[in-house]
Amino acid sequence: MAALAATALLASSNWSNQDASQWTGHEAFEILHNSPWSKKVKMKPSTEGSTLADRTASQPNGPPPPSAGGMGRRGMGRSQTTYSSGSRGAPPSGAKSQPVEVTVQWQSALVVRMAEAKVAGDSVDTGSLKPLDEYVIAVIGLPITALGGRAASLDSETTSSLADQERVADSVKSSAALLRSGHDPLKPIKVELDQGKDGRMLVYFSKSDPINSSNKTVEFHVPTKSGDLRVKFPLKDMEYQGKLQL
Repeated sequence: MAALAATALLASSNWSNQDASQWTGHEAFEILHNSPWSKKVKMKPSTEGSTLADRTASQPNGPPPPSAGGMGRRGMGRSQTTYSSGSRGAPPSGAKSQPVEVTVQWQSALVVRMAEAKVAGDSVDTGSLKPLDEYVIAVIGLPITALGGRAASLDSETTSSLADQERVADSVKSSAALLRSGHDPLKPIKVELDQGKDGRMLVYFSKSDPINSSNKTVEFHVPTKSGDLRVKFPLKDMEYQGKLQL
């Protein structure tokens, strides 16, 4: 049993020792969903509501619900899987709220962008993927109500109002942070809601005070109505072929 477990662990980490062009689809999926760059957390829903993706899908004549392999935000890569709170709009009376699975992903990391290209069937060319000007954190599956937005409704377009989106984005911009020991918090310079078919929220941070391996750990933090969303990223695990990938 111990030998089998060791073999499975080795197989699951093969991608870290390979050129990206050699990754399998499974390995690319693993990077996007279960790796040092992509962390899953369970959150208790704050109220009835929906994810950012459900907001869009619930609008009259809107796009169909997201599905695996859907395209993400242009230029940032493509998203793979919908993370949903389960219902669009208010749940049936007496329904028990279930924990929501939220993925926090370091989307600006080159390794993540290459994995997105691999899953999308695009050429994985490190030379064509230039470093981004900002650190970009993607939050996937967090209900808009957890951030103070209105719940989606099948017969209402109020959730897509520009004013509501701006209010939620401003709230996240003022409250979110990247935290490191011995450094002032990095505050967002921009927040984009409802990006791609999985409705991910993108939070941008300046590189004016660069993160490096000596920082050891970086924590992404944003308050929500059901409690603080905190995800720690151990930097020693976020290396690909000997280089820190953020």
